[in-house]
Amino acid sequence: MDIIAAYLNGTFEEDIYMAQSEGCTEGKEHLVCNLKKSLYGLKQSGRVRNSCLDEFLTQYGLRRTNEDPCIYYNCERSIIIEIYVDGLLIIGRIQEIENFKEKSRRNLWLKILVQLTSSYQ
Repeated sequence: MDIIAAYLNGTFEEDIYMAQSEGCTEGKEHLVCNLKKSLYGLKQSGRVRNSCLDEFLTQYGLRRTNEDPCIYYNCERSIIIEIYVDGLLIIGRIQEIENFKEKSRRNLWLKILVQLTSSYQ
């Protein structure tokens, strides 16, 4: 699964301000932008994206491994998910993978971000 615009939809818990782009608002150049959503390039964006994804995966019933914080698993469901930057590698039974995809489609955050791609061999 690819997460489209993974860093663009996280919500900040703290106030983050950014200078306006040049020529954005004539006569109001002294004002700054108070960011509501994360952007690529900000140090906080990765943390915000990761906390949203971690919350979703743990609510789904997956546990993070001690050895690698990017790998989640559930032995009873026979599913393993690895996070790699803006993608997920899903290993498991076909039915469980389909259940995960359906659940992620209904999740508000992932609904916007996830483009589902499948290849079964």
